[in-house]
Amino acid sequence: MFAGTGKRIRKGLPFLALLAAAGCVTTGGARDDRDREEIVIEVQNDNFNQATVYYPDGSSRRIGIVGGKSKATFRVEWYHPEVELSVRLLTGGSFRLRPRSGGRGEIWRFIIPANL
Repeated sequence: MFAGTGKRIRKGLPFLALLAAAGCVTTGGARDDRDREEIVIEVQNDNFNQATVYYPDGSSRRIGIVGGKSKATFRVEWYHPEVELSVRLLTGGSFRLRPRSGGRGEIWRFIIPANL
């Protein structure tokens, strides 16, 4: 009645071991993405020159480029309730935008003035 059962069990063992190992694996990246807190930064460039925008997170990290007379939206990790962006224009020169305060879930808006 149970003839050949041992062979079937032995054949199924590698599959069960693989299935058990897959259950032990975690997707740490997915959890990290959920735990990571982001803010949305909107930069409006009223200047004719292209601007490179930097976000200070201990060191200046480039978050993106905003074309002349355009707007761009960036998502960055949120570190501090006050954010001050640095801007470097394509034609030369750099400056800091006025600091903004806020919290998670808000859209932080910055304007690069036309008269630089």
